Amino acid sequence: QRLDEAEQAYRRAVAINPDDEDAHFNLAIALVRQGRFEEAIAEYEATLEIFPDYLEARNNLANILIKLDRLDAARAQLEEARQVNPEYVQALNNLGRVHALGRDWDQAIAFLERARALDPGEFEVSFNLGNARLQMGDLPNAVAAFEAA
Repeated sequence: QRLDEAEQAYRRAVAINPDDEDAHFNLAIALVRQGRFEEAIAEYEATLEIFPDYLEARNNLANILIKLDRLDAARAQLEEARQVNPEYVQALNNLGRVHALGRDWDQAIAFLERARALDPGEFEVSFNLGNARLQMGDLPNAVAAFEAA
């Protein structure tokens, strides 16, 4: 609840050690929580310059890009995450979301089903799968996915 203080602490940490990917990562989180998305994007990008395989940073960056309707950029970040770990559930889930937003239902379902197979208990995956199936008009499978969520 003290985001200003957290932001200042992480800014000090970055000033002391600009190569600390976790300081940039945590600063980005503080900025996102304040709704300062462009600044957060810059901090996630700084994180990834230092540590390109930081999957959570790529996923969080993709979430901001999705929120800002920059779907191609989000997809690129998520595909980079998949290059590091093809079974990274959060990237698969968000790729499903990106494809659903583009109304590419077959791809959306494929990514979401893969994510659910890897982590059947992940609420967000089942919820997104339910929404995608509902948008497709596949009511029985939508209901099943919502019930799983």
